[in-house]
This record gives sequence, C-alpha cells and structure tokens, in this order.
Amino acid sequence: MTISIPSLPQHEAQELKLVSSATNATPQFGGPVQRISRLGDRFTLTVNTRKLSYTQGASVVAALLQGLSNKVTCPVQQPGLAIGSPGNPTVVSGSGTTLTLTGFTNGYAIRSGQLFSIVHGGKRYLHMATAAATAAGGAATLTVFPMLRTPMTSGDAAEFANPQIEGFLADTSQGWSVGLSQAIGLTFSISEAA
Repeated sequence: MTISIPSLPQHEAQELKLVSSATNATPQFGGPVQRISRLGDRFTLTVNTRKLSYTQGASVVAALLQGLSNKVTCPVQQPGLAIGSPGNPTVVSGSGTTLTLTGFTNGYAIRSGQLFSIVHGGKRYLHMATAAATAAGGAATLTVFPMLRTPMTSGDAAEFANPQIEGFLADTSQGWSVGLSQAIGLTFSISEAA
C-alpha cells in the first residue's frame, strides 16, 4: 500500500538531493581517477514544513506514521515556477536520457530544471528536464536526468502539473513538535525506492 502525504502550504525549506550510483575507479599504480556511471541514480526529498495548525498537521502526521511501514508519495514543490497548463502528457517512448511525450497543451514550454514524475507499473519515478523544450502539436522530446531506470511503456502518465516523489521515509521513527501556539512543526525525508 502507498500512503499519500497531503498537499502542504509552501514549505519553510525543501532540499532535493540526487543520490548517484556512480563509482570511482582509482588505478592501483597511479593515473587518472575515472568516474563510472551506473544505472540507479535517485532523488531524496527532505521537507521542513512551516508551522501547521494542529488540525492541519494531524493528517500529515497520520500519513507519516503509516509511512514508517509503507511507501509514501509526496508532492515536490517548485516555488517560483509557473507550471501553467501542461495538458495530460503521456510517454510515447524513452531510453537513456531521452524521453518523447505526447498530450501536452500545444505550445507548452518545458523549462530546463523543471521536475516531473512518470507513473510506470504503478510506481512513480521523479525526473528533471535538463534542456528547455516546447511542445509542438502536443508532442515534445526531452533530455532528462537521471537516466530512465526502467523501460517506459507507451501511455505511461507524466505528471508535470503536480510532480511527486515515491519511496520510503529515510528514518524508522517519526516525531513532531507542538509549540505553545498549538502549531505543529514537521521534518521528514523520502528516498526513492524504485
């Protein structure tokens, strides 16, 4: 079962970190170090919420507690980025760092650095567009990072309007604080599992 963390007001702080699967090959007798890229780079999202009223924070606490033994999904905020109306993009094809999508609103502009998630086989994979592109006739080919971790299927949904990360909470315990103002402060981290 996957637990959905409710949408929150803009976070006090959000850190999105890429955890690389690359390894360094260091020669035994000197020479240049080589970086060897491997499939499996993934994101970790750490959120510090603004102070939430107790009633607002209680539903988030309930989701986080359930998330200690289940996968969770959480919207990834992109403050200052006007998402606009992307339409309903779906995958046509993709491999490596190239992804072809259709179903965009014609003329929709994808920005370099814009995050989106792909739903494949019931799991979400978070990606970033690494070059700007504009949808022509509803279609666009994107350069993405990290490299696609699984073969995509034609028709897989691409979530540009509300990208989400899916994975496990980084800790096996979850706490929250309640101040005199009866406001709840939360901090949690989610690491992609797939």
